[in-house]
Amino acid sequence: MHKASRVNQANISITATRWCNRRCTHCYIDPAELGNPYQMHESVFRSVFDSVAELVALDTGLEEVEWELIGGEITKLPVEYWERNLPYALNRCREFNAGFKTPGSINVLTNLIFANDKHRGEYVDLFNKYGDWPEMAIYTSWEPDTNRFGKNLKLMAPWAETVRSINARQKILDVILTKTTVAMGPDYLLETFLPLGITDFSIKMISPYGSGRTFWQPNMVSFKEMSDYLCRLFDIAPPGITFTPADEMSGAVFRGTSYQCIGNFRYDLAVEPDGLTTFNANQTTDEAALGDRKIYVGDKDWAYRVLADNTQELDNKLSRYHSYCFQCEFHSACAGGWYHYRIAEPADVRAWDSDDCPGYKQLWTKVKDRHGSFDPVQARHNAEMNSLVLMAQAPSRPTVHLEEPVESGPGFSDWLKETQGGSVKVLARCVYEKPIIQRIWAYQAVGTSTTIADDDVFALSSAEQRVLIEHLVYRDLPSTTVSARAVWTWVDTNPGDPLADLIARAEDDLLSKGLSSSDILVAGHNTELVRWVLRHSRRSADEEGHSTLHPLVGQLSRHLYLEDRAKARFDRRRLSH
Repeated sequence: MHKASRVNQANISITATRWCNRRCTHCYIDPAELGNPYQMHESVFRSVFDSVAELVALDTGLEEVEWELIGGEITKLPVEYWERNLPYALNRCREFNAGFKTPGSINVLTNLIFANDKHRGEYVDLFNKYGDWPEMAIYTSWEPDTNRFGKNLKLMAPWAETVRSINARQKILDVILTKTTVAMGPDYLLETFLPLGITDFSIKMISPYGSGRTFWQPNMVSFKEMSDYLCRLFDIAPPGITFTPADEMSGAVFRGTSYQCIGNFRYDLAVEPDGLTTFNANQTTDEAALGDRKIYVGDKDWAYRVLADNTQELDNKLSRYHSYCFQCEFHSACAGGWYHYRIAEPADVRAWDSDDCPGYKQLWTKVKDRHGSFDPVQARHNAEMNSLVLMAQAPSRPTVHLEEPVESGPGFSDWLKETQGGSVKVLARCVYEKPIIQRIWAYQAVGTSTTIADDDVFALSSAEQRVLIEHLVYRDLPSTTVSARAVWTWVDTNPGDPLADLIARAEDDLLSKGLSSSDILVAGHNTELVRWVLRHSRRSADEEGHSTLHPLVGQLSRHLYLEDRAKARFDRRRLSH
């Protein structure tokens, strides 16, 4: 269930204003903010791109960036503001994309509801001017039950005409799966909005923040009903019409690419109009996810501070999941489904998950049946060999070895700057209050290798040990060294834990004649765990009956042999120079 390399995208919400001309009952924004007239200064707007460029250069795990120009309602600003800054944003996005394998977009989020035809015409002309840019995406929303279109939906007809009049390569409709939306069915969606030129649907669950906190439960439907809706849409959508989550699911199962549309971003940053940076774009004011100190765009070492203070959100996305997610074949990509329901009160989620989950397993299965799936065994081997090549090509330089401070030390972001690219001995208890796994995520992001001594592993709480061991055996921590003895000690002392039991059974059963092709141990999502057990088995060579190996186990053993041989060759070459 390797996950870390797939959580590789930043979603940057540039909040030009929080003022809005609507009061939608599901909105995640604190309703008090919707009357705030403050606007982002243009210098702050432009400096966001410079700051994010520093973050991309710093974080070795950040490989994609998506951008949102968002409010409130961004068309509250004079059109001249966007005549200057929309082309600036598009050009900066293009610069970023030149360095990425997967390009991002400037997603212009607007309700397209205007007070008069003059204002409407100015913005339609602006959007049409840049509509054919590949980086440009117009993003508007429809819900039938949130007061978006007023009493009796009286604003929907002029809104629809505005949508129709915009000519954009990417014209996306945001849809929230409420009780009313699901009851209307996906056929309505296609029949109503394809004639308006919609090319993609972004289909989401209710966000339980702001006004959405009270809207959520009364308007919720079961995850089974949501999956049924999405499966029906998957069956009837005409060629060329896409929708998330299915579009990202197809890439995840067929190519092993990232799946982050459910809020599983590496960074989900909101930059408020005054430049304040928060770590969950769906939370505002008193609900906002802030760092140890407030961070503003333009602050000294913004990138280091953001990386350091994002660790709680990142760890939530990598470590928190529902109990039934363990050993789900889609867990490596799905990671536990809709992010905000992973961190919500369990009772609020359990009421809706009796027949399907917040990850839409039914839809994942349908997508896999249509598109097939990539080979995780070969993909892992390729990744390991590529990593060895990159290490061999990297210039050799002395490594600075440090130990986490115990009594006093610099702030954590300054410590990251000091240790970047070096090696750190990580302690069970140190001057930094962050949990050990959060510190390790930060070290790994800045290219710092880490070691944890057995005594420090044993000094961790049982919960901390389990999280650490899970990420180790599933290869989420390639730059962290923990002894096999520490892992096996945890396994031996935690019978009854599903992970410990799986590792223990792997040691016995991987070399068994009776291992069947349907055994969970040889399922693709356990590739990394099986590799770890084969590499660190406590059995002697005489006990290993290689002639009886399951074919997949034999393939993995061969991969490990080839990787060890390549590493030895590269090490000899490095020493000779």
